[in-house]
Amino acid sequence: MHPQNILSLFMILLPVFGLAEYNGHQIEFTIELKDGQDIHGYNFLADVYQRDDSISYEQFLEMNYELVLGNQFYDDLGELTYYQNRIRYEFTEYGGTSNFIYTLTDKKGIDKDKVKALNIICLTEQSYAIGVSSFHVYEDRLWMDIKPMEQFAFGGIFCSHEIFIHEKSAQTDNIIQELQILTADFEAEIKELEQEMKYADGEHYYRAEAKLEQLEEEIDEKVSEIVGKFGGLRVVVITMCTC
Repeated sequence: MHPQNILSLFMILLPVFGLAEYNGHQIEFTIELKDGQDIHGYNFLADVYQRDDSISYEQFLEMNYELVLGNQFYDDLGELTYYQNRIRYEFTEYGGTSNFIYTLTDKKGIDKDKVKALNIICLTEQSYAIGVSSFHVYEDRLWMDIKPMEQFAFGGIFCSHEIFIHEKSAQTDNIIQELQILTADFEAEIKELEQEMKYADGEHYYRAEAKLEQLEEEIDEKVSEIVGKFGGLRVVVITMCTC
């Protein structure tokens, strides 16, 4: 299947994947400290298997708050962390459906010995296969709330990227052009190899097949590398990856 067809399929199935496979939750909560203070925060957690079905999933997470607060990345913030702020980004999906997604900002560490309890305010479903892959700070919510000037979609084999340009410039135009050239070249090479494999046999067939597999293995990384050039610009990138 060609990348553009794969991209279309990803975008059509995005809400299905979000609710069926790759389940997770955005979690809003307060952390009750032993000294009586409360901290308001957010985190994301992929669904965790719950053995005890006599309690709700929310109660299960509150009783096992280290799952919610566990640091999922290698950094210097310690074993338990949370995000101080969260941006709700509203967008229009490929196909015209209105949707929203959260992105977390201002990560903080917290001393495990100071935590008394965790109280969940709200669980919101959000697939871990879909996320805002562009980096943002909390102040970005101001321009992110304005309708984007342009919207594009690019995909490889396993990942698709929907790009929302809120401030158009020569730099954003150049990056989009790079993605268009890469995608067109990739599709042309794939089509040529598939045509070659139709009429080839033996060594020629396997050589073409190996080249096709190599191109498919490399395309996602190449697309992601170019998409990464939007960093620091007023651009939101929503990425979906499947395996």
